[in-house]
Amino acid sequence: MSSTSGIIHAELASHLRVSPAFLHDALRLREDLGLTNIDLAWIVMRVETLELGSDEFPLETLDTVQTIGELDEAFDDWLCQRDTYEDIRVDRIAMVAPPPSR
Repeated sequence: MSSTSGIIHAELASHLRVSPAFLHDALRLREDLGLTNIDLAWIVMRVETLELGSDEFPLETLDTVQTIGELDEAFDDWLCQRDTYEDIRVDRIAMVAPPPSR
């Protein structure tokens, strides 16, 4: 399972109003789940906002993505190419984590 797989599954489940347990990587986004490119763009933007606080994922990539597993891979490939991913994660964790108690 990829680093973002759980987040993507949770967002898909929320959008579809189903249990995340229902979703698996081989399900086809359009044929099996009935998602449109607009649905997929919305889901990707939610994942970006929740996880990274940005909206730079190349949406044209969605044209070639067929399954949940391929969406996970496309998102992870994009994250690997980002130089600032770790910096953003560290900044977001620092904003959320409470200071240590003394």
